[in-house]
Amino acid sequence: MTESTMVSKVGECLRHRRKLGYRLKTGEALLRDLAQYVAREGRGAHLTTDVALRWVRVPKNAPRSTW
Repeated sequence: MTESTMVSKVGECLRHRRKLGYRLKTGEALLRDLAQYVAREGRGAHLTTDVALRWVRVPKNAPRSTW
């Protein structure tokens, strides 16, 4: 997926969830950050386990509980 596609799909998902009554303050920021990271990695249309694990470890001092 291109950056605009990945980011737009996350936006669509968040809008849909808001319509269902969800509040997504923390979740929204994390999903948008992940979408932007995946797009920058240039991994095509797939979010792989490898990419997700690298994203969660981006902060070098990330606590193990976030993985």
